[in-house]
Amino acid sequence: MRKLKLFKETLSCQDCLYSWEGLAHGFSRGHSVLIKEKKILLISDDIWYSFPKGTDFDMDSIFAKHGWRPIESCPKCLSKNIFPPIYDKTSTIEIEYIEVEYEHFEKIKSDWKLSKSGKLKFV
Repeated sequence: MRKLKLFKETLSCQDCLYSWEGLAHGFSRGHSVLIKEKKILLISDDIWYSFPKGTDFDMDSIFAKHGWRPIESCPKCLSKNIFPPIYDKTSTIEIEYIEVEYEHFEKIKSDWKLSKSGKLKFV
């Protein structure tokens, strides 16, 4: 498995005021980092180059149906409205992650869904 550097810090939700020890990614590009239990999933923004031109769908929502949530969202109310993380370089940790690839999806009629290999890996 590959490793990703993330920030481990106390995060707080602005909506429900819940605080937790969590992870933050600090990316400025369009990557998505999702979490399910203790597993980390990276959706690189470069994955879109693998799809036919003009393809547009919300990958995060496909994974949400299977228990994944954005890493910088509240585990209690699922809000993405958290107080800005500090991104302290001394708090970085390396953590194993799973990367999403084109073959983990298939188009059924007009909708993109997890393929059989995607379901085996992520569900």
